[in-house]
Amino acid sequence: MARGWGSRTAFPAITAPRLTPAGSEPPGPVPEGLIRIYSMRFCPFAKRTLLVLKAKGIRHEVININLKNKPEWFFTKNPLGLVPVLENSQGQLICESAITCEYLDEAYPGKKLWPDDPYEKACQKMDFELFSEVPRLLKSIFSRRDKEDCSGLKEQLCKEFSKLEEVLTKKKTTFFGGYSVSMIDYLIWPWFEWLQAMELSECADHTPKLKLWMAAMWEDPTVSALRMDVKAFQGFFALYSQNSLEAYDYGLRADPSLPSSACTPYRPRLAPRDYSPGGFSVGCDPGCRAATADHRETSTSARHRHRERPTIPLAGKIAFQGAGRSAAAVFYRKLRMLMYLFFRLHGEPWPSGSKIHLGAGRTRQAPAAPAACGGDGPQGVKPVAETMSGNATKTLGKGCAPPGRVPEGTMRLYSMRFCPYSHRTRLVLQAKGIKCQVVNINLRSKPEWFYTKHPFGQIPVLENSKCQLIYESVIICEYLDDVYPEKKLFPCDPYERARQKMLLELFCKVPYLTKECLIAMRYRRECSDLKAALRQEFCNLEEILCYQKTSFFGGNCISMIDYLLWPWFERLDVYGVADCVDHTPTLKLWMAAMKQDPAVCALLIDRSTFLGFLNLYFQNSPDAFDYGLTC
Repeated sequence: MARGWGSRTAFPAITAPRLTPAGSEPPGPVPEGLIRIYSMRFCPFAKRTLLVLKAKGIRHEVININLKNKPEWFFTKNPLGLVPVLENSQGQLICESAITCEYLDEAYPGKKLWPDDPYEKACQKMDFELFSEVPRLLKSIFSRRDKEDCSGLKEQLCKEFSKLEEVLTKKKTTFFGGYSVSMIDYLIWPWFEWLQAMELSECADHTPKLKLWMAAMWEDPTVSALRMDVKAFQGFFALYSQNSLEAYDYGLRADPSLPSSACTPYRPRLAPRDYSPGGFSVGCDPGCRAATADHRETSTSARHRHRERPTIPLAGKIAFQGAGRSAAAVFYRKLRMLMYLFFRLHGEPWPSGSKIHLGAGRTRQAPAAPAACGGDGPQGVKPVAETMSGNATKTLGKGCAPPGRVPEGTMRLYSMRFCPYSHRTRLVLQAKGIKCQVVNINLRSKPEWFYTKHPFGQIPVLENSKCQLIYESVIICEYLDDVYPEKKLFPCDPYERARQKMLLELFCKVPYLTKECLIAMRYRRECSDLKAALRQEFCNLEEILCYQKTSFFGGNCISMIDYLLWPWFERLDVYGVADCVDHTPTLKLWMAAMKQDPAVCALLIDRSTFLGFLNLYFQNSPDAFDYGLTC
């Protein structure tokens, strides 16, 4: 056994405990053949990953982190100090619970939890989107218990459960993935386990199918093996609400043969650091999908703790410089931490003595403009007219007849010419040379039949010749990459694939900020703070490209991550925020390289046409979506 810093739990076998003294030392390298998870016993996001590890029989060790008393070394694993984090024997780090679970399913394919069929996999991910409000609501109830009336939140929770009840009713299956437990069931289960502990079981009383699903989940061997002790959770909550450091170790028995700080093998104790007030949150990931983090410190004391740490020393002699005591400063510091995490996840240490610099006055030399991609790059794609029919046709609105069945060998995309999310999907269709019909939808006067394609009337929606429907832009793009594997845009390596998805999480603020800047300028509102935040986001992306020394975010050729980011960069000029990239020369080189890509070139929209659309759009004109079209 190594130095005392925590305790190891490895499945199928469980090893002896380790000590947890104050000021604990960091753990050593992950042993070959194991994977390590940094967790917390009562964290529902970490529970997702633990369920997948157990269900797949992956040998692993668990280190529980005290989220109110974190060891300093943990910030080198995740600079935001969030759980869960996976670490493998190669030193590669993966965070975000959904990403860790997908990584495990791809890296350990012996027992697949995601379906092999691309459409079934996409369906599970779409159902997962329907669940996204439940963690937020339970977090709000958790934080308000014994303080305020939660009847409104409980009513909202009942409505969310009704949506899930409808899914099970339509499927006519025991589980969300079919007749046996699959990934979607494990991803949403931890919050249903909380219902009993939080005495909220009545919120599911009106959903008989959902209650049958819950009963079936309790019978699953994995769920049963990791079942949470209700009394321990309630004891944790009581101590947590008192801001007690002992909350996270509640219910653990000390082994009399070990020092008082030790724990039993089955309940690994927490690795602490010198105390400073923190917090624990059970909220969902905020922003575009994805949520940027699973576990967040949201208490006032936690925010003050970050403000009072002007410099955070990390491995490789990195220092994140403080930027004042404003809320924006805390936000920027977190973004810089996420950048550092991205570099660590890349598998190489940051150069000794370097710092993450922000703002203008940069000295790092940008790589030369790239030549056209070869080999695996998306070259030689067909002209847009050959692969995408109807891309520049007028929209269908209220009263229009629905289109017929999708012809065999073709896809149909319900889109809108100026929508950045639809643009993502069209780029992937074009880059992969997939034959597709485009049906543009008037979003101010939607045809009634369109709600049979998407219950909320949103775009994009993809339909195939089997009448199967897929929505959510990232889910569609991944589905297309799986169904048409001849020209893969996502990397085949599970870790590289996870890395691109984590990079997409770093980008999640850009769509919101660009939209808010556009609205503010159109209505002549002050937007200097919004533009400053947007510049900061672009600084982070600049640092990533500089560190990678590659032409594109996925390497030296365009890949999926580049297409997923591009639509918002194409709109910077017409949105009036092009100056926000003036201080990022490497990012500008990336933009120039993207404009040379055949798929991007084929779908570029004329600037005057885009501005004409925006002018009519902000006048609430239904003709905005057809601006510039004559037929």
